[in-house]
Amino acid sequence: MTIGTIALPRYLISTLQAFADEHDFAKLYTQYDWERDNWRAGFPDILRLEKRLANRAKRNLVTKDAVIAVAEWARYRNIKRIHCPDSLGLPFYPRGQTHAPLAGDPATLATQLRQATKGLGPTTLSMVLRFAVPRELGAINTKIVRVVGQGDDASQREDWLSLRVRDYGDGWYIPLPQGAWPEDYSRWISILGFFAASLNEAGVACPHPEGFVTGDLRTRGIWACADVEMALFSWASQSLKGKRSRCSAI
Repeated sequence: MTIGTIALPRYLISTLQAFADEHDFAKLYTQYDWERDNWRAGFPDILRLEKRLANRAKRNLVTKDAVIAVAEWARYRNIKRIHCPDSLGLPFYPRGQTHAPLAGDPATLATQLRQATKGLGPTTLSMVLRFAVPRELGAINTKIVRVVGQGDDASQREDWLSLRVRDYGDGWYIPLPQGAWPEDYSRWISILGFFAASLNEAGVACPHPEGFVTGDLRTRGIWACADVEMALFSWASQSLKGKRSRCSAI
C-alpha cells in the first residue's frame, strides 16, 4: 500500500507519534457514526459506495452518477449545483497497474477532479477520491479541519494543517479558493499514511466489518488510509461534541 507521497517534517512526525500513542484508533474506528453507517451495522453505505467507485477506478473512471451518490451520502446541500461529464478519467492506476495505484501526488488528482466538475468543494472532492481508492486515500472534512487545521480557534486541538474553515453564519465550511488547497490534501494523505503504517507495524488490528474483507476492499486487520480517516473523524466529532455548529459538506 502506498503510504503518502509528501515528506512530513520531523516535528510533525513526533507530534503524530505522540497522538498515536495516546489514542485508541481501533475503538475510534468502531465509534464512527454517520447516517446509517456505524460499525455494528457494518458501515453499509460506505461499503456500497466503495464497491461502486473502486471497481470503476480500476479502469481509471469516475462517473457522474457516482459523484452524485457520494454527494447525497455526504448530505450535500445543493445537488443541482453539481455538473460534470457522465464519465471522466483520472489516473488512479497508471499504465493499468492495478496493484500499484497512485504513482503521483494526491493533490494532482484533486485538481484534475475539480477541473472536470463544477459545484464541489474540498470535502466532496476528497470523498469521491476516498471511495475510489480507499486503501491509499481518505477524505478531509469540516469537522477534521476545525480540530486539526485553522479557522476555529475555540475547537482546534492539534496544528497539523494550514487548511482553513470559515463560518459566515450559515455553518462551517472549507472555502475555495485558499492557498492551502490542494497542497494540504497531499499533506493530509501523508498524515493518514503515517498513522496507517504506525498502526500496522505495531500490530494493532483494524476491526473491519466482514463485508470489506470478503469484498476485497481490505486485507483483514490491516489499516488503510480511509480507515484512519474514519477513526480521526470520530475523534474530531467527539472533540466538537456539545458545540452548537452546522457543518457543510462542501
